[in-house]
Order: sequence, then C-alpha cells, then structure tokens
Amino acid sequence: MRALEDGRIDIARAQYLAPVQDEEELSSLIEQAPTLSMTEFAQLAKSVVINNSAYSIDDGRLADVDRKLAKIRVITVVGLAHLDRILARVLELQSQAQSDTNVLSASQSADHEVEKSADPRTNRARPRRGKTAVPPAETRSHRRAATHKS
Repeated sequence: MRALEDGRIDIARAQYLAPVQDEEELSSLIEQAPTLSMTEFAQLAKSVVINNSAYSIDDGRLADVDRKLAKIRVITVVGLAHLDRILARVLELQSQAQSDTNVLSASQSADHEVEKSADPRTNRARPRRGKTAVPPAETRSHRRAATHKS
C-alpha cells in the first residue's frame, strides 16, 4: 500500500502484488515494476504467487464468489437453481478439503516418523510435501450441456 501511495506502482500492479506474502519478494517486485512492461510484470508477479504456498489462485476465485454473493438481494427461481448448484459444489469442496487435510496430516505424521527414525549420518532426503489442489467437479461445457437439456 505504501508503494501505491508513494506512486512507485500503479493500481494495476498493486492488484498483482496483493496476494504476495513474502516481504522480500514483494520489495523485489516493487523495485522491478518501473522497468517492466505490464505484461512482463504480471507474468513475474503470477509466478511468485504460484510459488507462494500460502496462497492459491483458487483462493482469489473464492474471494470473488464471496463478494458477488454478498451483493445478492433478490432470489428468483433461476437464481435458486444456481444457489442449489453452488451449495452442492461448496459441500463437495469442503468434503474434499477435509479429506485432503486428513491425508496431509497422516502423511506429515508418517514423514515425521521417518525423520525421527532416520540415521542422521546417512543424510537421506526428506519426502517432499506438495500442495494439493481441489480438482473441478465438472467442466463448463458439461454444465452448459446439462443446463440446456432441462
């Protein structure tokens, strides 16, 4: 925010920087901003965000949905059908996240046991812990086809 207020970056670049959590990365991006085209800066900022384990692009998508749902004032029959699909997807995502958390917890416990039992002199590599993504339940074209059949 200070860089935006000081005029070191514009609002478009600030939006790309919003999800960046690492202060060093953030400072580096702000420093590079004036020398890069908007496209180059966007690509660079996106690559930093993708490598940032505390943030997922889907987090931004969920924030967008949250903001849009907060604006809803009137529900029609069509809107109710959309809400039913949204609710079903929310429940599916929550279930997936809970099972991923359980799997991740079990995996971390197993990794911890391996680390405790490993001989430090062997210098064995520790298992890598990756980020799990929630796959989409269906494609847009599938949803469109299902919607047009009814």
